[in-house]
Amino acid sequence: MKKIKCKIAHGTFWAIIMIVTIGSASGQTMKSFPKIVESNMTLDSGDYVVKGNNIVRSTVTLSLRSGTALYFTENAVIQVKGGLNIKGKAGDFVTVTSVNTNKPGMGFAIHQESDKAIDINYADFKELKRPLKFERYWLRPSVTISNSMFHKLNHGVYFEIQEIDKILIRNPLTVNITGNTFSNNTGSLMISDAAWEQLHINITNNVFSRNEFIGRELNGIFTIPLFLNYNEKEGQLKQPSIKDNSISYNYVGLIGYDTVEFLPVYLTAVGSADKLDISDNYYGVNADKYLEINSEIIHSSQRAPFIEYSTLYSKPLESNNGHIYKVGVNGVQVDNPNYDLRIDQFTDVVELIGNKAALPSPSFDVTYIYLDDDTLRRYQLNHRLEFLNGNLKTKLYLEDKILKKFENGYLEVTGIGRSKWI
Repeated sequence: MKKIKCKIAHGTFWAIIMIVTIGSASGQTMKSFPKIVESNMTLDSGDYVVKGNNIVRSTVTLSLRSGTALYFTENAVIQVKGGLNIKGKAGDFVTVTSVNTNKPGMGFAIHQESDKAIDINYADFKELKRPLKFERYWLRPSVTISNSMFHKLNHGVYFEIQEIDKILIRNPLTVNITGNTFSNNTGSLMISDAAWEQLHINITNNVFSRNEFIGRELNGIFTIPLFLNYNEKEGQLKQPSIKDNSISYNYVGLIGYDTVEFLPVYLTAVGSADKLDISDNYYGVNADKYLEINSEIIHSSQRAPFIEYSTLYSKPLESNNGHIYKVGVNGVQVDNPNYDLRIDQFTDVVELIGNKAALPSPSFDVTYIYLDDDTLRRYQLNHRLEFLNGNLKTKLYLEDKILKKFENGYLEVTGIGRSKWI
């Protein structure tokens, strides 16, 4: 195994004194989340354990504020038949995760029709099966998911928007998915019906980076970070807006008979629409070549809109959440997933270039992960840091003999960030 992983840590973890029975990640006990939310409820502090099936009634809103964390037990779910309002803060996210990462919970399922809005801002979703799923025939007056993190989600489609109720809808509805980071996942954001006469999907200023997939074919749903089912009615429907995003450093490993071929992946649209314009986004280096390959593979197996673009950004926007978009090793840029770049005793310098100025956080760490007698081991490397170009470039000098002794491994860099990154 020869690769580099770069993980960006956002936000901070806080410990709260609790009162009931089950231990949280901080070692404290947790309160029980109510089985039925029958009146408007706001949680603004504490850790809560979510067990089994839970319901938010259609006439009320569940509100979560900074200082609150939800821990789901195995397959636990909150069915939101009313409103959901999550309002964290930069650097102080509302946490939504599982009690046991080996037995993950589900998350929020948005059901039915309600006059209550879905508004999610500064939420940290991780280690769940389906943190957000809009079930078929849902309807709300407005939907906003912004400034949130979706990471360590490894159970297929983790954020899904299914078909709205096309009979009950009366007023135009815009679904805004803006300013989020989708990273370090093996699953997808999937929109089952990306256009309707009174529905508009807005996907802007997000980061899709360092998502890794594996499969026997590039099928779009399970091997790509963003999947759209786009059926356009007689060319009259307004296409979904996909603008100002950074969709880069996402890879799929396609398994052959005796080989694994790696390709960069971006987004896929299938359906009866004629075309989809994906201009004004950043897709990394050599994007023209690989976007064409991706499109040809999809078209060979199913009906799909023609992917077109007039302009592609040469680098991510500074307004995007902070992320690494260039990696170099010993002066060689890693821009081709098929390029076998060894991490060994001769690896001296790793360069990381981000779209925003960076500093190491208190959790900064450089770890060498290697195989030793069929055991995967982690070793903290001795290293030295240097920041250049106004802290846009991080140079990591490795000073450790472990790379010489155990060459079959990879680097994991965590904790580069600043509170303003997201």
